[in-house]
Amino acid sequence: MRFWLFVLIQTLLVTVVLTQSGGGATPPPDAQTTAVAADGNSTTPEGPHADCYLCAPTVQCGETIDGDYSSGEVNVLLMKPMEDGDSLVVKGEVFPNALKIFIDIFKDLSVGQAQEGGNSQPALLQFEHYYDSNLTFSRSRLRVEPDTFREATLPLPIREKKPWTLMFRMHENLTGFETGDETGWFNNHIPWNDTATTQSFNVRGDWKTTSIQYNCVNSSIPIL
Repeated sequence: MRFWLFVLIQTLLVTVVLTQSGGGATPPPDAQTTAVAADGNSTTPEGPHADCYLCAPTVQCGETIDGDYSSGEVNVLLMKPMEDGDSLVVKGEVFPNALKIFIDIFKDLSVGQAQEGGNSQPALLQFEHYYDSNLTFSRSRLRVEPDTFREATLPLPIREKKPWTLMFRMHENLTGFETGDETGWFNNHIPWNDTATTQSFNVRGDWKTTSIQYNCVNSSIPIL
């Protein structure tokens, strides 16, 4: 009888302990809402790409993707490095109150600001358009080019804040881009100051993308 009484008391004690330790316990935090970087700052994203931080949309040769990818923190990644003659066809809209817009072309693969803990990557080629003067400039950051700009040409609909199409084509020997629109190429060569290839870019500022198409002369993906 004493034995069974002892077992009953022990069982009740264990039940009480488990209830106290589990009943008031705080549920584990949601990893999405408490992600913290090495520098102690929160990495939880906000804005239109809140569900895609440290990731990026990708586009393959011959593919068209639809959507707004105009975020400086989320780059569009190309599944194959651009070669001579490869081209991008980017479409979008300019906001009515736009003041300035940017296009950043990065060397090789880059994931925007996320790759260096929040610091922007140096741009292989950068376009800037200012609506107060309606002028477009370009510069290369490949070899830390001085802060001087070369004048460039963007399609008229961009300058008029209308739905636009902008095309980029890799120039001969990977030395820069040619630009154009749905009517054709502008017969220009916007260089970077070295030989380089690209696999990523972003659009930021007072405009947005609606679709991106990647056309390749050679669609095979090299084996690394």
